[in-house]
Amino acid sequence: MPVSRRDRHAREEGIEFFNLHNPVEYLATNRGHIAMRLERMELGAPDESGRRRPQPLVKVVTMPVTKSSPVSDTSRGREVADSCQT
Repeated sequence: MPVSRRDRHAREEGIEFFNLHNPVEYLATNRGHIAMRLERMELGAPDESGRRRPQPLVKVVTMPVTKSSPVSDTSRGREVADSCQT
């Protein structure tokens, strides 16, 4: 996957990208988000069109956060984010 100039700059600033991770739950207090749980994914076998779709692994990781920004428009991501109003 090509890296844009903006991505390169973000990495230089210490931003971490977690590809093939699906948000499962945002943990929050009344002051805001403190952690998020991410389900690890892997690319499955190609379908008839050749596309490899993400498949969930059994592993879920929890990581502390100060801010989070969804970067894809997945319905599950919006559902989890909407369920965590602080």
